[in-house]
Amino acid sequence: QGAVLKFLALIAAVLLVPAAGPLKVEKSTDAMGATFSVVLYGSDLASMNQAADAALEEAHRLDELLSNYKPASEWSRINQDAGSQAVAVSPEVFRLLSDCMDYSRASEGTFDPTVGPLMRAWGFLGGDRRVPSSEQIRAELERVGYRHIQLNARERTVRFDRPGIEIDPGGVGKGYAVDRMVEILRERGFRNALV
Repeated sequence: QGAVLKFLALIAAVLLVPAAGPLKVEKSTDAMGATFSVVLYGSDLASMNQAADAALEEAHRLDELLSNYKPASEWSRINQDAGSQAVAVSPEVFRLLSDCMDYSRASEGTFDPTVGPLMRAWGFLGGDRRVPSSEQIRAELERVGYRHIQLNARERTVRFDRPGIEIDPGGVGKGYAVDRMVEILRERGFRNALV
């Protein structure tokens, strides 16, 4: 009878001890003028850390590719040269610009990646914030409009139909980065995450 009581006490103790919950990894980084965060739950801390690091590294890679603040980025190269010549771009950037054009057409120009001149006029791209005059706004609007972008899928090039057009990644860059980060986490087997 004593052995049975000890056995029942042991079972009760095991049942009353809470099971260890899933492990949590939470990491953040700054890129694209924003803070990106990844939260993962799982049981393998090493793979969770590696996956979170890979996702955050993707945000930095895309910042180097899409930044209009970095003169060497592919996005900046388009803005510098596409007003005077066709610019060959990577498949990834061409796909993103094609999507931008689709969004622009579908929204009848409500979404427009060519807002760069207006962003500059208001001082949002590295200048002092200010309210531009009505005349300045009208002048800048001449350089705004997604129809100024010419994409050649066969050559995978971008060209603007006039000088002074400037595409701004602000409307798509961060969302695209989050989508890519989620893809990386899924490729590594994570189905539930907060990005």
